[in-house]
Parts: sequence; structure tokens; C-alpha cells
Amino acid sequence: MMKTFKHEILKSLLLSTALILSTPLLASDSGTDIEQNDNDRSSGYLKIGYGYKYEQSPYHQEQNGGSLFLSGRYQFDFGLYIEASHGANELSVGNGAGFNFYNTEHWNFDIHYSQAHGSTEMGFGFLDEDNEDGDIIILRMDRDSTQMLGLRATGTYGQTTFQVLASPYSFNDEYDDGLFVSAWLAHTWQVKNWELYASAGVNYRSEEIINYYYSTSDEVVAMNNPKLSAYNGDGGFDVIGQVGVSYPMTKDILFESYFRYTDVADSISDSPVMKGFATLNGRSENITEFGILFNYVF
Repeated sequence: MMKTFKHEILKSLLLSTALILSTPLLASDSGTDIEQNDNDRSSGYLKIGYGYKYEQSPYHQEQNGGSLFLSGRYQFDFGLYIEASHGANELSVGNGAGFNFYNTEHWNFDIHYSQAHGSTEMGFGFLDEDNEDGDIIILRMDRDSTQMLGLRATGTYGQTTFQVLASPYSFNDEYDDGLFVSAWLAHTWQVKNWELYASAGVNYRSEEIINYYYSTSDEVVAMNNPKLSAYNGDGGFDVIGQVGVSYPMTKDILFESYFRYTDVADSISDSPVMKGFATLNGRSENITEFGILFNYVF
């Protein structure tokens, strides 16, 4: 029933987009035929880099040292594309794939498959006060990743880029009715051979996604331990800000550096699982990432 309902949502969303695209709102100001204004996105690029990375996160121990970086995108002539974004990028969109089905002079529209939340292998312990030997009770919160399908629109006006993604269809069979939405705004500046950029983004995950990863109701019932209270969260927003700079050392070697900060949604931070996990492991509530690297550009 739920899967059928979500298929209807996706079908309606695609139909609505098609109707919008049939209006003159997205046509160019010149009124010329759309074939003349299509923004051809075929072909692509690949950056493979190595450098220094520092990251604090609530999900894993602090990372500090040498790291590999990979970013790229390739689109075939018929519209199918794959992409990856890890490291210094204006839009931090992770891995994805999809179909580019419509373009105008300034806008690109895709059916996009991406990850709304990664898999988690979290566990933390607390002392069992009823046991004289001081045994530690371990709680595991292992969850599968969530892949979703939706519509993405990317607009480019000069040095400014805007991107919005709405994904209503989840491929995670363990829960239903999830919604993932993201929006990004980025701007670049050229100063001689240096390119500087700043961008800001938000990621929204509905309560179904939040509670799949961070609800503790089932665990509390199973363990019957007052140290871990029951919790069900609402939908929440991650807010991301980042700045970066790049400089071409040679034709193929690109120097890059970036700083990214993510304010994690309160509905995630307030979960007893995340509080216990962060406290016992000395981890931060939010995500701070910095990198300095050299890329080989293909």
C-alpha cells in the first residue's frame, strides 16, 4: 500500500514538472527555440587527489592525516550521468546518478538517484548498576543506508549556481514515506589564476528517516534500562556552509583547499543515542572538515 502510494507521488511529481516545463516561464528572454538554448552537459571531468584532511564528526572518531579525494561527473549523450563529490567542491552532493531529461539556457533538470543518509554502525556502553562486577551494557544502533529517487533542478547565472533536490521515493524497505530535500547556493570569484568560492546548503530529512536512524523506543523496550530514554524525533535540517580556493599548478595539477561546517539537525543531536555516543567517544555534535590537497585532473 505505502509503496503504491509513493509511486503515485513520484508520478504526480514528474507530471507536474512536465506541465511546468511546457509553460513559457522557463523559456529564455529572447524567445528563441529551446533547441538553440539547451545547455549541453555531455562529457565530464574527473579529479583524483591526495592531501591532508581534518574532520570532527558525531559519527566517527576524529580524522587527522593523509587522505584520498575523488570528484567527478560524466554524462552520456543520451542523458544518463554518474557523479561523485568528495572534498573541495562548491556543492557537496556526495555520490549520485540519474537522467538529465531537460535543459534550458540557464537550467538543467534531472531525475536523480542519491543517498539521503549513510549506513550507521554505532554502539555505546554504560555501566550496569545492578551488576557488582561493573559490567558494561552495549547498545548497537546499526542501520542500512537510504537511497532515494527524486527530481533535481540546477540553475547557473554567471558565477552563481543554485540547486534544489526533492526526493520522495525511498529504496529502504525497512520504513516508508520518507522525504529528503536539499538546496544549495554557491558563488565563485576569479582573482587572476585563483578561483575562490563560497556556498551554503540545507538538507532536510523527514521524521520517518530521522526515526529510522535515531529513535530509541524499540531499544528501550527491549533493554528496559532507564539510562536510555524513549525518543522519537521530528524532521530536521542540516545547515552547511563552506568556502574554498583552487589554483592550477600545471595543465593537469590543481591545488585546492576548503573548509566546511555542518550544523547537524537538533532532531539528530537530541537523540539519546547520539548524546551517549558522542559523550563516551569524545565526539563533536556537529561536523567540521578541512582539507588541503593536490588533484590530477583528467
